[in-house]
Amino acid sequence: MRRRLLALTLVACVPLAIAAACSHTQSIDEWVSKADAICRQAQTNADSDPPPQSPLPGDRLRLTATRTRDEVDALRKLDEPSEQKSAVAEYFITLDHRDEALQNFAEALDKAPAQGPAPSRAVLEDVTTQAYTQAAALGLNDCNGGVDFAADTTTTTLVAPQDTAPPSTTSDGTPTDSEDDTQDQPG
Repeated sequence: MRRRLLALTLVACVPLAIAAACSHTQSIDEWVSKADAICRQAQTNADSDPPPQSPLPGDRLRLTATRTRDEVDALRKLDEPSEQKSAVAEYFITLDHRDEALQNFAEALDKAPAQGPAPSRAVLEDVTTQAYTQAAALGLNDCNGGVDFAADTTTTTLVAPQDTAPPSTTSDGTPTDSEDDTQDQPG
Protein backbone atom coordinates (compact mmCIF):
# COMPACT_ATOMS: atom_id res chain seq x y z
CA MET A 1 0.00 0.00 0.00
CA ARG A 2 2.82 2.39 0.82
CA ARG A 3 4.52 1.68 -2.49
CA ARG A 4 1.35 2.48 -4.41
CA LEU A 5 0.87 5.68 -2.45
CA LEU A 6 4.50 6.60 -3.04
CA ALA A 7 4.18 5.78 -6.75
CA LEU A 8 0.99 7.85 -7.05
CA THR A 9 2.61 10.71 -5.21
CA LEU A 10 5.63 10.63 -7.51
CA VAL A 11 3.44 10.39 -10.59
CA ALA A 12 1.44 13.38 -9.38
CA CYS A 13 4.47 15.41 -8.29
CA VAL A 14 6.64 14.90 -11.34
CA PRO A 15 4.35 16.88 -13.67
CA LEU A 16 4.09 19.62 -11.05
CA ALA A 17 7.87 19.74 -10.69
CA ILE A 18 8.31 19.85 -14.45
CA ALA A 19 5.69 22.58 -14.75
CA ALA A 20 7.37 24.58 -12.01
CA ALA A 21 10.76 24.15 -13.64
CA CYS A 22 9.37 25.10 -17.02
CA SER A 23 7.36 28.06 -15.79
CA HIS A 24 8.51 31.18 -17.52
CA THR A 25 8.90 33.41 -14.52
CA GLN A 26 11.97 34.63 -12.74
CA SER A 27 12.71 36.91 -9.82
CA ILE A 28 12.69 40.63 -10.47
CA ASP A 29 16.44 40.71 -9.72
CA GLU A 30 17.13 38.13 -12.43
CA TRP A 31 14.88 40.00 -14.85
CA VAL A 32 16.60 43.33 -14.08
CA SER A 33 20.03 41.78 -14.64
CA LYS A 34 19.02 40.36 -18.02
CA ALA A 35 17.16 43.53 -19.03
CA ASP A 36 20.13 45.75 -18.14
CA ALA A 37 22.40 43.52 -20.25
CA ILE A 38 20.05 43.93 -23.23
CA CYS A 39 19.88 47.70 -22.78
CA ARG A 40 23.62 48.05 -22.25
CA GLN A 41 24.25 46.18 -25.51
CA ALA A 42 21.64 48.25 -27.37
CA GLN A 43 23.27 51.49 -26.20
CA THR A 44 26.75 50.21 -27.08
CA ASN A 45 25.51 49.34 -30.57
CA ALA A 46 23.90 52.77 -30.94
CA ASP A 47 27.06 54.53 -29.77
CA SER A 48 29.25 52.62 -32.21
CA ASP A 49 26.93 53.03 -35.21
CA PRO A 50 27.29 56.47 -36.80
CA PRO A 51 24.16 58.57 -37.17
CA PRO A 52 22.63 58.79 -40.64
CA GLN A 53 24.02 61.40 -42.97
CA SER A 54 20.80 63.04 -43.99
CA PRO A 55 19.61 66.55 -44.68
CA LEU A 56 16.50 65.82 -42.60
CA PRO A 57 17.12 66.56 -38.92
CA GLY A 58 14.46 64.06 -37.87
CA ASP A 59 16.32 61.08 -39.32
CA ARG A 60 18.53 60.78 -36.25
CA LEU A 61 15.48 60.69 -34.03
CA ARG A 62 13.75 58.14 -36.25
CA LEU A 63 16.84 55.93 -35.97
CA THR A 64 16.74 56.32 -32.18
CA ALA A 65 13.06 55.37 -32.23
CA THR A 66 13.86 52.24 -34.24
CA ARG A 67 16.67 51.32 -31.86
CA THR A 68 14.40 51.85 -28.86
CA ARG A 69 11.67 49.73 -30.45
CA ASP A 70 14.21 46.93 -31.08
CA GLU A 71 15.37 47.19 -27.48
CA VAL A 72 11.81 46.93 -26.15
CA ASP A 73 11.12 43.94 -28.41
CA ALA A 74 14.16 42.18 -26.94
CA LEU A 75 13.02 43.03 -23.41
CA ARG A 76 9.57 41.63 -24.12
CA LYS A 77 11.16 38.31 -25.11
CA LEU A 78 12.55 37.87 -21.60
CA ASP A 79 10.62 35.61 -19.26
CA GLU A 80 8.43 37.87 -17.18
CA PRO A 81 9.42 38.46 -13.57
CA SER A 82 7.43 36.73 -10.86
CA GLU A 83 6.88 40.03 -9.09
CA GLN A 84 6.21 43.57 -10.34
CA LYS A 85 4.61 42.27 -13.55
CA SER A 86 2.33 45.28 -13.88
CA ALA A 87 5.19 47.73 -13.28
CA VAL A 88 7.20 46.01 -16.04
CA ALA A 89 4.18 46.12 -18.38
CA GLU A 90 3.69 49.84 -17.65
CA TYR A 91 7.37 50.48 -18.36
CA PHE A 92 7.02 48.78 -21.75
CA ILE A 93 3.93 50.89 -22.52
CA THR A 94 5.84 54.06 -21.60
CA LEU A 95 8.72 53.04 -23.88
CA ASP A 96 6.17 52.50 -26.67
CA HIS A 97 4.88 56.03 -26.03
CA ARG A 98 8.44 57.34 -26.15
CA ASP A 99 8.94 55.66 -29.51
CA GLU A 100 5.78 57.36 -30.78
CA ALA A 101 6.88 60.72 -29.33
CA LEU A 102 10.26 60.37 -31.05
CA GLN A 103 8.55 59.64 -34.37
CA ASN A 104 6.16 62.59 -34.00
CA PHE A 105 8.94 64.95 -32.94
CA ALA A 106 11.07 63.83 -35.89
CA GLU A 107 8.23 64.53 -38.32
CA ALA A 108 7.57 67.95 -36.81
CA LEU A 109 11.28 68.75 -36.80
CA ASP A 110 11.55 67.97 -40.51
CA LYS A 111 8.73 70.41 -41.24
CA ALA A 112 10.16 73.30 -39.22
CA PRO A 113 10.98 76.09 -39.99
CA ALA A 114 9.65 75.95 -43.54
CA GLN A 115 6.16 74.91 -42.44
CA GLY A 116 6.03 76.41 -39.00
CA PRO A 117 7.93 77.05 -35.79
CA ALA A 118 10.31 74.58 -34.22
CA PRO A 119 8.35 71.85 -32.44
CA SER A 120 7.99 71.62 -28.71
CA ARG A 121 10.06 68.96 -26.99
CA ALA A 122 7.70 68.87 -24.01
CA VAL A 123 5.93 65.59 -24.81
CA LEU A 124 9.18 63.81 -25.68
CA GLU A 125 10.86 65.09 -22.53
CA ASP A 126 7.87 64.15 -20.35
CA VAL A 127 7.59 60.60 -21.63
CA THR A 128 11.36 60.07 -21.45
CA THR A 129 11.38 61.32 -17.85
CA GLN A 130 8.47 59.01 -17.06
CA ALA A 131 10.38 56.04 -18.51
CA TYR A 132 13.48 56.96 -16.48
CA THR A 133 11.38 57.15 -13.31
CA GLN A 134 9.76 53.77 -13.98
CA ALA A 135 13.14 52.18 -14.78
CA ALA A 136 14.60 53.47 -11.51
CA ALA A 137 11.60 52.13 -9.58
CA LEU A 138 12.19 48.70 -11.12
CA GLY A 139 15.88 48.83 -10.19
CA LEU A 140 17.14 49.09 -13.77
CA ASN A 141 20.51 50.77 -14.26
CA ASP A 142 21.09 50.60 -18.01
CA CYS A 143 17.61 50.63 -19.52
CA ASN A 144 16.40 54.00 -18.29
CA GLY A 145 14.31 55.85 -20.87
CA GLY A 146 15.22 53.87 -23.98
CA VAL A 147 18.22 54.20 -26.25
CA ASP A 148 19.77 57.62 -25.71
CA PHE A 149 20.44 59.95 -28.56
CA ALA A 150 22.68 62.92 -29.06
CA ALA A 151 20.99 64.68 -31.94
CA ASP A 152 21.00 68.34 -32.70
CA THR A 153 17.32 69.19 -32.81
CA THR A 154 17.68 72.71 -34.14
CA THR A 155 16.88 73.39 -37.75
CA THR A 156 17.56 77.08 -37.97
CA THR A 157 20.55 79.30 -37.50
CA LEU A 158 19.95 81.79 -34.78
CA VAL A 159 20.18 85.39 -35.91
CA ALA A 160 21.68 87.85 -33.48
CA PRO A 161 18.84 89.90 -32.04
CA GLN A 162 18.53 93.59 -32.85
CA ASP A 163 19.70 95.87 -30.07
CA THR A 164 16.59 96.13 -27.95
CA ALA A 165 18.23 97.40 -24.79
CA PRO A 166 16.52 100.47 -23.35
CA PRO A 167 18.45 103.70 -23.71
CA SER A 168 20.71 104.64 -20.83
CA THR A 169 19.34 107.26 -18.49
CA THR A 170 20.64 109.44 -15.69
CA SER A 171 19.34 109.08 -12.14
CA ASP A 172 16.52 111.52 -12.92
CA GLY A 173 15.41 109.47 -15.99
CA THR A 174 16.93 111.72 -18.66
CA PRO A 175 18.34 109.78 -21.64
CA THR A 176 22.13 109.93 -21.84
CA ASP A 177 22.75 108.59 -25.33
CA SER A 178 20.22 110.53 -27.33
CA GLU A 179 21.66 112.99 -29.84
CA ASP A 180 18.95 115.52 -29.04
CA ASP A 181 19.71 115.58 -25.35
CA THR A 182 23.50 115.33 -25.49
CA GLN A 183 25.37 118.51 -24.75
CA ASP A 184 28.63 119.20 -26.46
CA GLN A 185 31.50 118.84 -24.11
CA PRO A 186 34.53 121.08 -24.51
CA GLY A 187 37.28 119.16 -26.22
